[in-house]
Amino acid sequence: KELSEMLIVDKILNSTDDVERKIIDCLLNDNTYEQIAEHCFLTVSGVKYRINKIVSYSGAANKNQIINLFKKYIK
Repeated sequence: KELSEMLIVDKILNSTDDVERKIIDCLLNDNTYEQIAEHCFLTVSGVKYRINKIVSYSGAANKNQIINLFKKYIK
């Protein structure tokens, strides 16, 4: 299980651009979609789109799994 979790984190880190990594950082700091949008100069729908894109190609179950995995292995 731990290896598959680490592979998800690795896949995200290797597949995301700077904006998506900034979005992940904001999620880890418990920012709202509105706060993330302001910080990243995106619309709220743009933030949601990018989060869904990350979840989709990472193989994670949802946004919360990504947050939990990053808190466990990165922060």
